[in-house]
Amino acid sequence: MGVLRVDGARLYYRSVGAHAPALVLLHGLGASSADWEYQVPEFSRHYQVVVPDFRGHGASDRTGDYGVERFAADTWQLLDRLKLHAPVLVGHSMGGAVAMQMALDRPGAVPKLVLANTLPSFRTDTFGKRL
Repeated sequence: MGVLRVDGARLYYRSVGAHAPALVLLHGLGASSADWEYQVPEFSRHYQVVVPDFRGHGASDRTGDYGVERFAADTWQLLDRLKLHAPVLVGHSMGGAVAMQMALDRPGAVPKLVLANTLPSFRTDTFGKRL
């Protein structure tokens, strides 16, 4: 377990295992790293598993600056500080949107992307999304 200060917020994360490459598990909106508690032990047998709480979620600081782009930038800073390169990203729901943004921000740095129950934007820019 650890806490790092990133752009004015303290971000909580767990890092388990010591195998390369890193596997980053990204939670959904209103959730936390605890959502992955059953997957971490298994995945850590083969990867260094990093499970952050996005700002405003779990044990991380609550600040007024939220959004997919902010969460992606925070996660990259966390991985940079941990000296973890070319992570496999796994995102659920909003975490999937964050994973997609991370891949767009650094396209050569994400060798694998796993997405579940997600979409690229959580903006309510269509009638269907507003419903």
